[in-house]
Amino acid sequence: MENLHNRLKHCRIKLGLNQQSLSQRVNINQKDVSLIEAGKRKYIPEEYFLYLSSEGIDLNWIYTGKGEMFLKDTLQKYNSKQEGISTMSSTSLSAPLLGKSTLQLVTVDKQGDSVIAMVPIKAAAGYIMYCHRSDYLEELSVFSLPDFRSGNYRAFEIWGDSMEHTIYSQDWVIGERLEMASQLRDGAIYIIVTSGNIVCKRVVNRLDRLGHLVLRSDNTEYEDQILEPNDIIEVWLVKARITRDFRSARAALVYFREEVNRLDNLLNGMVHKQ
Repeated sequence: MENLHNRLKHCRIKLGLNQQSLSQRVNINQKDVSLIEAGKRKYIPEEYFLYLSSEGIDLNWIYTGKGEMFLKDTLQKYNSKQEGISTMSSTSLSAPLLGKSTLQLVTVDKQGDSVIAMVPIKAAAGYIMYCHRSDYLEELSVFSLPDFRSGNYRAFEIWGDSMEHTIYSQDWVIGERLEMASQLRDGAIYIIVTSGNIVCKRVVNRLDRLGHLVLRSDNTEYEDQILEPNDIIEVWLVKARITRDFRSARAALVYFREEVNRLDNLLNGMVHKQ
C-alpha cells in the first residue's frame, strides 16, 4: 500500500465493509470515512484505530506499511461479524501497554505521509490534558522530514539542563510513539508524558522485576527518579534532535574530563578511608 490512507481503505475492503457500514461501527460520519480515505483529514479519530485493532489488524502495519496486515493468530478474524469498538482484541493486549491511552492519533498529510506535530513548552500543560483529542492537536504546528514519513512521530521542546551535554534547553527532540513495555530499551532516551509533567530522560526498565521505571539524567547533578506505570500517559522514543545550541565539542570534552577526575578522586578517597 502506498500510504496510510490507502492502507485504511484496504482494511475496510478486506473486512467486507462499505463506507457507511464502517462509519456505523466506528461511530463517525460516513463523510468522515470518505475524507479520511481521500487523504483530506489531517487527524484520524482514535476510534478508527480502536475498531481496526479489535478486528485483529496490526496497527504497526497501518502506521508504517511494514509487516503483515493481520496479527498472526487473528488472520481469519475479518470473517467475523463483531459489532462495536468497546473491546480491543486480546492479541493487541498480549504485552503490557505503555500509557493510559492505548492508541494515539496519527498525524498525516494529504499524501498519507506522516507529519510531525510540535509541542512547545508553553503548550505542555494543555498537551497533558488534551493529547487524545483531535480538536486540540489540530491547533499544533506540523512539519515533515524525509526520514520520518512512515510512523507516528511528535516533536517536543526541551526546557532545563537535566540532559546536558546531550540535549540542551530549547532543543527540539523528535519522538516515535511506543505502545508496549517490551519496546523500552535500557539507556535509550525517551519523552515521557505523565499526569503531571513532560520529561526527557534515559530509561532503565524495571517494570518486570520491580514494577517501575528508573528515569536517569545525563547531567549527574540530578538524581534518578522512580516512575510508576500508572502515571504514564504516553512514551516516545527520541529519534532525532534539532538544536540551535552549538557549544564547542571541546567544552563537552572538558566537562567529561572533569567528571572522570571527580570520580577518580571520590574512589581514591574511599580507598584511603578503608
